[in-house]
Amino acid sequence: LVVNGLALSSGRTILESLTNGTTDFATVPNRTLILVTALKLPLKVIATNGWGVETEIIVPADAKAGSLKDLKGKTIGLGVSSEAFPLFIRYVEQSGLKSNDLTIKNLDSGQLLKALDAAACKEVVLRPTKEGQAVNICADAIIASRHFTARLVGSGKAKVLVGFNDIAKAVGGRNTSALLSRNTLIETDPQTVQKFVNGWVKALRHIEKEPAEAASLMQVFFSRQGTQVPKDLAELWVKIEKFDRAAWTQKDTEDTVANARALQQLGVFKAMPEIPKFIDVRF
Repeated sequence: LVVNGLALSSGRTILESLTNGTTDFATVPNRTLILVTALKLPLKVIATNGWGVETEIIVPADAKAGSLKDLKGKTIGLGVSSEAFPLFIRYVEQSGLKSNDLTIKNLDSGQLLKALDAAACKEVVLRPTKEGQAVNICADAIIASRHFTARLVGSGKAKVLVGFNDIAKAVGGRNTSALLSRNTLIETDPQTVQKFVNGWVKALRHIEKEPAEAASLMQVFFSRQGTQVPKDLAELWVKIEKFDRAAWTQKDTEDTVANARALQQLGVFKAMPEIPKFIDVRF
């Protein structure tokens, strides 16, 4: 089985490529999987691609806040379409607050890096509000994955207010990423799908056994796409996710349903998606 890897720019691009047949398999984070089910795309989950809650809440290094409740009435910076969002909403509810107790600012990655800098954040203005008021990118806290927050915490510009372990314990989250394939391929050529899954299982085992080599391979892959990833960052990315299993379980489905329900309650989509219908565990 010959496989060529591609790095695509966004979740929507990945789903379009998979749906129209440009690619045959794709990995997506949990929130993108929820989008698949909400849009009723002709795709199915056939395995996992790493799992674990890596979301954390960070604040400026000199902030006085000691818990999430100290942020009531404050502004939280959140990445656009961030997979941290449903976990954050679930954690807010577990903490005795309501989502409207906090103001969410959707920011891109470059803006998030400046959002906690009291001086730099005021220089970047978002689109005006409906009332015509200019809004800067300043935030009192940021909610994001450790893939991102590690840079700010490591530089000494921020500190962790609520760690990923605390969020995972509170919500019981798994936040499992998925390996997807197209329904037509699954039904017309299950042998090829099985071959790919067999290789996928071996790959996940290798990541667990040889994380340093996996990080090095990641650097090479991104370099071929024109992106240079520092060694320490690549090693962190491999370290902070768990790759110890490939089979999608009932608990993964239940956690995905809980994430979807959090988004649905906020009006991200009207009808609750039927997530179990998009899981195929035959391989």
